Amino acid sequence: FHDKFSYLFDVYRDVSTAFLGDGAPPGGHMTIAAFVRFCIDVQIFPNLIDFNSLLCIFRSAESVGDIFRSDLKQCMVKDPSESKFQPGDVVQLVKNATADSVFGPHEIRVGEPLKVVGIDVSDIDSEAVRVMTTKGKKHWIRLDAVVSADRPFEIRLPRKRQTINESAQKAVWVNKSFEDMCEVEKRSLFILSSFAEYLEKRKLRSKDFFTKFDESSDGTIDADELFQGIVFMCLGGNIRTSITTTLPSKEEVGSLFSLIDHDGGGTIDYAELDTVLKTVTERMARNAKGENIFLKDITEMTPGELAAEKFFVPLFEKLEQKGKKVFATVRSAYSKFYQNSTEEQALVNKAPASRSRAAAPESSSSKSGDFWEPSRRQLEDFQRCFAEWSAQGRGKLREIDFRSFLLQIGVELTPAQARCLWSDVAAEGVCLLSYDEALLAFRQVMEAPVQFRKAPAAAPPRQTPAEALATSAAEQ
Repeated sequence: FHDKFSYLFDVYRDVSTAFLGDGAPPGGHMTIAAFVRFCIDVQIFPNLIDFNSLLCIFRSAESVGDIFRSDLKQCMVKDPSESKFQPGDVVQLVKNATADSVFGPHEIRVGEPLKVVGIDVSDIDSEAVRVMTTKGKKHWIRLDAVVSADRPFEIRLPRKRQTINESAQKAVWVNKSFEDMCEVEKRSLFILSSFAEYLEKRKLRSKDFFTKFDESSDGTIDADELFQGIVFMCLGGNIRTSITTTLPSKEEVGSLFSLIDHDGGGTIDYAELDTVLKTVTERMARNAKGENIFLKDITEMTPGELAAEKFFVPLFEKLEQKGKKVFATVRSAYSKFYQNSTEEQALVNKAPASRSRAAAPESSSSKSGDFWEPSRRQLEDFQRCFAEWSAQGRGKLREIDFRSFLLQIGVELTPAQARCLWSDVAAEGVCLLSYDEALLAFRQVMEAPVQFRKAPAAAPPRQTPAEALATSAAEQ
């Protein structure tokens, strides 16, 4: 297990350092971004976990090294107290420098306020400090490229003076028809829709997203922080398995960021993200309303939608009244609601005779508009007879036994009627009926006119399967 874990850690680690010295397996460091990816791929947390808990676990694991600080001191080339800068110092570049970051080389310009968060003491010849910029990125830069800053680190970048209306005008691409969108806009809309659903299902706001992923707490996030947030949302299958098919790539998130970043400043604030998410949510609501015929105005419905509404609205009301009871077949329910409608009854009459039998008037023993349910005794008899007659079919009823089976449970049909009923409930090309299909046939016949079933007073005597087969053969 140790070898496998060491191999996995070596694959996912994204910061290489000699801080632990030689022989300390495994070397290197895994940042929070790499840790999130590791949790997703290895499925360390099969259930959902919030980012704050994940960050707490990560920081707790990082702090374990503090317990052995005295033991690790022998691995250091120099004493940290001898360094020019200490963690927490505010520094400022005196010349442009290239910093090594988790996401690759990054250019830091002169005048950008930096805060020291770590010191590299593994190699005195390449001494460097780990700094955090106002955008929340963490980088390693050389000590000779920084000096003490004249202004405090807490000075924030100028807030964007972009109103909500201006942001909405820039988000016009979201309201394009899907056919008019380019591939980048389509994929971006797909990611944003998943993003909006993720926040809505968990009753989160875009402000909550900023609180979790805005590391610098300056009210803005950059493309890397947005990517890190979307990667975390994929943890546990939030987006990757339930909404999208693949994890959004960094390039796709970068394209999405460019569409949201209206002023091209390299960061987006709460107003920009909130505006575009609201626009996407409104689009999703409009699409849902357009797809739901019951939310349409009657003047906008097609003839087919009008016919569907006339059927499904009363059906829904009927099902609400009956509770758990359901109709045996949709066709029988359709005929019950439209017995007095010439136009709708004509649609039923177009069906084959075997399937239109359910449209006939109801039995006098059944209340108007009601449907038949077997009594406890009838159900017990049905189960016992089915067990007897399904023995030859290994748990299923054979077609040659179907009429005899019905006769034994008190239903007398002609051979032609039995064949029609079989074709009505059996799957095409299948010569066996399951228990549920046989029960459906029983329900359908009991809801049919009284002449299709034998009167209870004239119920035939119990017969064995062999006797019933002989009787059926003689009649044919």
